[in-house]
Order: sequence, then structure tokens, then C-alpha cells
Amino acid sequence: MSSLINMAPNSFARLFKEEMQVTLHNFIQNRKIAKSCELFEHTDNSIEEVAYNLGFSDRYHFSRVFKAVTGLTPAVYKSGRYT
Repeated sequence: MSSLINMAPNSFARLFKEEMQVTLHNFIQNRKIAKSCELFEHTDNSIEEVAYNLGFSDRYHFSRVFKAVTGLTPAVYKSGRYT
């Protein structure tokens, strides 16, 4: 993203955090998890498929990030047993 606006990556990351009050890394993770929730609600994709489609290296990494962001495991979220 920094190259799109002709900025050094570190400068862009610092400016992003100042403006958005969240690190670029956390912002991207949060967006991916939000998208995964949409996919779970509107498709029959497996956890593995969602993780792969969103660029996670494997299901286990995706599950750790998902739980850190939502407080739930992907399996619990997907099943709807959290309500």
C-alpha cells in the first residue's frame, strides 16, 4: 500500500497508526476476520477454505487470529452456538 502513495513502508505504517488508532497489521487482520464472518454466514465454505481464501497459512493460524479478534473459535461461530 505504501508504494501506491509513494511512501516508505515504515513512514506509511506510522502515519496509518496515528490516523486510524490501530496498527496496519491489526487493521488488516480485523478486516480479514470480518470477511470470514460474512463468508461463514453466507456460504457453506469450510473453515479451511475460508482460511485459505483470506490468505492465512493454515487453519490453525486462522483459528488463533479469529479467536483473538472475536473471542470465539471459528467452529463455534460457524455453528451459530454462540447466541
